[in-house]
Amino acid sequence: MRNIIKNALIMVVIVACFMRCCAKKEINNPIDAHPYSFQHVKKFLNTADTYGIDTKEVGRNIDQVLEYPLNQNLLGIYIPSDRHIVINSSITRDSITLKKTLYHELGHLYGLKHDSIGIMTTYLTPQEIHKKYCPLEGGSDEVWKKDVDNLMKEIKRKQDSINLVK
Repeated sequence: MRNIIKNALIMVVIVACFMRCCAKKEINNPIDAHPYSFQHVKKFLNTADTYGIDTKEVGRNIDQVLEYPLNQNLLGIYIPSDRHIVINSSITRDSITLKKTLYHELGHLYGLKHDSIGIMTTYLTPQEIHKKYCPLEGGSDEVWKKDVDNLMKEIKRKQDSINLVK
């Protein structure tokens, strides 16, 4: 009986140490997000930083990127009042659609509205996103780079115009 209790206590200590170790790694992320989502948010922040964009704006306005089953026509939504970006759980394993959706929602965080071209285009299906950006499906990585460049320049213009007003 003593051995069972001793082994149980050892297991509790090991599990507690493991959980503490893992928790420390999560603290380094500025927002709470699944690793699939966070890798794209991190890439967005790194790219934005090279354009001189205030990337701390993301941490000031978002606490979490959530995955939730949304209407099939809604890939994502930025909810400023809740400090969340919600991503349709049906696209979380589709890296190209997930990346485009996160960049789009982060564009909203910076005050951008929908447009008819580029990343801020609304109502694109995952198939249309792949057709535009996936080289294996007739799309182009160059188109993605151009659209990201345009998005970052628009965010920078928006930030600079707000800073002039202050």
